[in-house]
Amino acid sequence: MGTGELFDDAAMAVGYAYDRPPVHPPLMERLVATDAWRGPVGVAVDAGCGAGASTAALLPLAQRVLGLDPYLAMVRAARGAVRDATFAVGAAEALPCAAGSVDLLAAAGALNYADLDAFGADADRVLRRDGIVVVSDYGFGRPQGAGFPADWPDRFVRRWPRPPSTRIDAASFAHTPWSVVVDERFPVSIAMTPTAYVAYMMTDTAVAQAVAGGTPPDEIRAWCAAALLDGYRTEQLVTFDCSLLVLTR
Repeated sequence: MGTGELFDDAAMAVGYAYDRPPVHPPLMERLVATDAWRGPVGVAVDAGCGAGASTAALLPLAQRVLGLDPYLAMVRAARGAVRDATFAVGAAEALPCAAGSVDLLAAAGALNYADLDAFGADADRVLRRDGIVVVSDYGFGRPQGAGFPADWPDRFVRRWPRPPSTRIDAASFAHTPWSVVVDERFPVSIAMTPTAYVAYMMTDTAVAQAVAGGTPPDEIRAWCAAALLDGYRTEQLVTFDCSLLVLTR
């Protein structure tokens, strides 16, 4: 099964809509605090919106917000989970937007499987001359409780390998029309119960790949719960390593 088919799945889309942690609002608050931000814009587009959590975080920043995803299952979940935004099927490399019609083009954890040169070229087409590209992401959430296994992320990916993807950083855009004007790394901590954390882990692409290969979801859920048992019994802070890139022409 290809990576695309993992995302075009109704169960995964529902998990993305309701079980992912609310990391996107703090990321956009960080954007607003940068010198690159000039205030609310007319039109914002979220490329690779998934089930809409990253799109919802754009609502305070624009008069109109459009979320695009190449997978219909994600678009359907986004329409049910997020009000006040419009959602449609569309790829980051071929945005269904008129030339010069977009003020802010966002991509939140969505470019790891994209053709960055094609994305950069189409962003150049659809954005107004003073428009910006905002690329954000967050890494594996690490619970901070005393006694929590420090090697948990490594243990998880050893047991449930992830499909290959491309690491996105400032150098990734060297061959596009865009220049990086903000490049920040920072932690975001969110309180999560053990149940909520395991539900979040079940949305990982590693889990989707294992399930597609025939592993029952309950087996993975039980493995996660058992691995976390000693260090994670009550609600605690989970820290996500976040990244924010802002690009201009």
